[in-house]
Amino acid sequence: MANTFAFNDTWISTFPDPEFAYTNDTPWTMNTSEHAIGTAFQVPEDMSLTHGNVYCEDVTGTSPFYKMQLWPMSTTASCEPDTSGTVLAETADFQATDSYPGDLLKVAFTSPYSASANQCLCIIVVYADDGSTIDASNYAKFVYTKGRQGQIVGLPVPVYKWDATWRANYSAMYPHMTCTTNKT
Repeated sequence: MANTFAFNDTWISTFPDPEFAYTNDTPWTMNTSEHAIGTAFQVPEDMSLTHGNVYCEDVTGTSPFYKMQLWPMSTTASCEPDTSGTVLAETADFQATDSYPGDLLKVAFTSPYSASANQCLCIIVVYADDGSTIDASNYAKFVYTKGRQGQIVGLPVPVYKWDATWRANYSAMYPHMTCTTNKT
């Protein structure tokens, strides 16, 4: 028998878009400064991460200002970004926009981040905390999951923050947020 040790922890992605079992997950309503969403992922090779991408499905009232940030993953907590240090990359503040059926918001990081192969990172959307109004009358809804297909184990995984605590959404949801890179 051949040595199969090299295959341990190998994950082959088998989640093609048209075959999701369920695609009607509710978008994430970001109507308080405590809310945040993101995607935890592992960098496949050395690359430059240049933009954050998130899909806005709806804006109510006047959109507050948001920003996307890139953080390392925690080495002590399960599937949480480690926001205790310095942000790796960040976009300028932006307002969400929507038009039917929604808008892909691709926002450049103020400085691209040079990521190394196998780094575990997290791209998140947070309230920019710049004095704009975020409340039940002024908010945006972001699509942070693309659909469900069986039980997903490993990265990428959607994460969210409802209060002061980050949570990973392991309920077979596939993340919708991503980073743009310098790779084709």
